[in-house]
Amino acid sequence: MSKKQNTFEWFIKEFTSKIEFRPGSELEEWYNNLIAEARAKFERDIKNAYSHGQNNGYMYARERAIDISVDNYYNQNYKV
Repeated sequence: MSKKQNTFEWFIKEFTSKIEFRPGSELEEWYNNLIAEARAKFERDIKNAYSHGQNNGYMYARERAIDISVDNYYNQNYKV
């Protein structure tokens, strides 16, 4: 299954293609930490949204509900 590039990954690619860090610099370290934190928040938000939708979906469509775990959903659709 081919994954689409999400907006967050697109931004990182575009932004990093326009700047250069001195290897090992404080700016590079700050940037890498910021990106790691943003990725974790993005993943948390996607999983929360899926979980919320999945729980509400079961209330209305029990017969047709597909049970995919939050982690599997994220990995199948967003993990790069």
